[in-house]
Amino acid sequence: MGVPLDFSTMADTPEQSEHTSIKERIKPSFSLASALANNPDLNPHYIQRFSVKPLAALEGNVKYHNQNGVLFSHKDYLTLVDTTGRTQRQDKCRFIPDTFLPILQRLDIDADA
Repeated sequence: MGVPLDFSTMADTPEQSEHTSIKERIKPSFSLASALANNPDLNPHYIQRFSVKPLAALEGNVKYHNQNGVLFSHKDYLTLVDTTGRTQRQDKCRFIPDTFLPILQRLDIDADA
């Protein structure tokens, strides 16, 4: 048998999670230079062999020129993640309870603006 999972360290909401892209979309903070400088175990020569890209932009609507980002608006993406997080299934260990406000309200984002 494997090592038991420690669910006590899991975040209650996506925006509280330390290891998800939604946190970076809500409050961007990633810096490759800082990550390399603060992690002595990483070999910068090894990292340079791979292209490190930022998250794809949330473009919202279809455009008439090259589409490079995700066809979701920022609000729609946040709502999708929140709704998915509320889904209860037997193979999921946790979910966002109904007692929590929707993510746009938690982040004080006007859904109609």
